[in-house]
Amino acid sequence: MASIAEAATAVEVDRLPEVVATLRAAEQPDGHEGARAAAIAGLLAHPAIAVEVVPVLPGRPNVVARVRGRDRGPGVLLDGHCNSGYHPGPWSGDPRRPWVADGRLHGGAVSDMLGGLAAMILGLRAVADHGPPPGDVVLLAGMHADTNGLGTKVALASRDDWPAFGICGDPTDLDVVTHHGGAVKFEIELTGRAAHISRREEGIDALAAAAEVARALPGTAFAQADPAAWPSLAGLPCLVVGELQAGTSPALVADRAVLRGDVRTLPGMTTAGVLEDLDARAASAIGPGVGHAARLLVEQPPFLDVGSGPLVAAILAASAAHGARRPEVGAPLPARRYCTEAADMARAGIASVVYGPGDWRWAPDESVALADLATAARVYATVAATLGLEEA
Repeated sequence: MASIAEAATAVEVDRLPEVVATLRAAEQPDGHEGARAAAIAGLLAHPAIAVEVVPVLPGRPNVVARVRGRDRGPGVLLDGHCNSGYHPGPWSGDPRRPWVADGRLHGGAVSDMLGGLAAMILGLRAVADHGPPPGDVVLLAGMHADTNGLGTKVALASRDDWPAFGICGDPTDLDVVTHHGGAVKFEIELTGRAAHISRREEGIDALAAAAEVARALPGTAFAQADPAAWPSLAGLPCLVVGELQAGTSPALVADRAVLRGDVRTLPGMTTAGVLEDLDARAASAIGPGVGHAARLLVEQPPFLDVGSGPLVAAILAASAAHGARRPEVGAPLPARRYCTEAADMARAGIASVVYGPGDWRWAPDESVALADLATAARVYATVAATLGLEEA
């Protein structure tokens, strides 16, 4: 039989569209991940793969699949997520039924990250077919990866037998991301006084105040931010106000408005400090009589490199072996503004990177090149099969 290093290159890449379609079809109306977790477990049915479907919340499990290593190699954790939101459209095809056109696979969430998850599934199966690898290879398909990566957080906290190295498969256009910023999602509530249009002068307009705050917030000077200390994270911190909800009637001065937004943060910025700066900026933008309060919605710390050198070298070598372009290494845009579970993996002591197929955009007709999906699957398998081989 071929050596594991050779056999790991023989991933069934022709199955990638089929696997993505299977994952896409396993969709629940409530957005919960139970059906998709069951589909992943079915796709990973293999004598050499131990699969666990582990509840996190009712109907919302993680999937943990493991190929045992033959020695005490460092092992590799492949981390992906099961949830799969996508732009509402209009699409040129049905986003629920992925289709191939011009060498690309189109469909809802194919880049973030059903395509990457499919590549990991087939990569793990290739390792299982020709194993055992030097160390354990684990696929963690987590539930609810929206900013704070709850599924991965729960999984990492629940056991300590994880591999030493980790690859988060979020879309990086096959670049190797070794660090990125964090996130603080927030809301600011503005309160005024309602009044009918016939008595407009008696009202205090929270909606008008909210509009002023929305214009002012992008200019917030974050006291804790030190861009000079992080030249590779240029463009951080950055802020977007994405929601404004206000009022109850066209004829009433709004007595309440809520802004929601997102700050992508630099290392050293605390959530408390961010909220304090946002609240101060809001105070400077509103008129008399309007109340304001900034609150946290969700947070994720920055991802900092904790010793991924051997893993980066293995990915570069695998990319070259499969004829792919040499990945950029570091924190390229837009990935430096991502939030990924690599932050949680690094905090758990797992030397991690972000590496996945797709140049992700929140847009109709989202797509990934089939060649990139194939490269990702082969690289995942090759790295998992060879990392630590010399030491084992």
